Amino acid sequence: MTEWKAVPKKGLVHLHTLDIGNKFEVNGLTAMLVNKGINCDVVILEKSDCEWHRNYESYYSGKQTWASKTEVKPL
Repeated sequence: MTEWKAVPKKGLVHLHTLDIGNKFEVNGLTAMLVNKGINCDVVILEKSDCEWHRNYESYYSGKQTWASKTEVKPL
């Protein structure tokens, strides 16, 4: 039996493969990786000016914990 491996889409990488301090983009957000392990801690730096981010601005501000396999675009 072969082991299943998650492979990110072309042009994207898994969050845990970035170095701490690297910036990345995902879904209109620009963020920076500050800690990694089973999950990764990120700090949101910029948000797009879409209605969704304006309506939930407090949620998309500051430090968050994301899954290490989140697909992101490195900057």
